[in-house]
Amino acid sequence: MSFRRITLHSARLASAMLQELFASVTRQTKAAVAEALEETRGRVDLSEFRVRLAGRSPVRRNLFGVYVQGPAVASAYQDAKAHSLR
Repeated sequence: MSFRRITLHSARLASAMLQELFASVTRQTKAAVAEALEETRGRVDLSEFRVRLAGRSPVRRNLFGVYVQGPAVASAYQDAKAHSLR
């Protein structure tokens, strides 16, 4: 088994990319919030981040959708709906 050494620089880059990802999710979800979560999910485009994080691997792309995009949009949707009721 081989382990890649994680440097402070690479950790900062990863952190910055994740901050961009979640800011994009929040911004797009607020702009696209619809009556139904599925409609909103269809309007949020995270393809740039899918390519950056998952590359060309079909398995990683699927994992991105299941474990990143789906839950992130659902959470941002719930936040946007809660704030619109205030």
